[in-house]
Amino acid sequence: LAYARHVKERDGVAEAPPEEKPPLTASEAKQLAAAEGLELIRSNLHSGYLGVRQRVNHGNRFEVKYQKAVGRDTVGLVYYHTHLGTYDTAEEAALVYARYARGLTHVEGV
Repeated sequence: LAYARHVKERDGVAEAPPEEKPPLTASEAKQLAAAEGLELIRSNLHSGYLGVRQRVNHGNRFEVKYQKAVGRDTVGLVYYHTHLGTYDTAEEAALVYARYARGLTHVEGV
């Protein structure tokens, strides 16, 4: 990979940086969820959505984490955690959570 980049730079072929998509607004995320037939699951968490928490020390962004109980040990339940990223709005984060959960539902047949 480093050699390929070196050859491109040497030959004057410039690679454009990948475009960053602007963050979804709360209303855009809700519209996308409705269009995809997804429900943004409300909760009593500070963010207001299941699987979403606000990271105050990280620019007030919203972190998405999927958690599923997979068994028990001597202390209690054992959980499987999947970090799904951080987002600018709680609704965008909830949309990511809903999409991930839908994918698991199709795979697991739940």
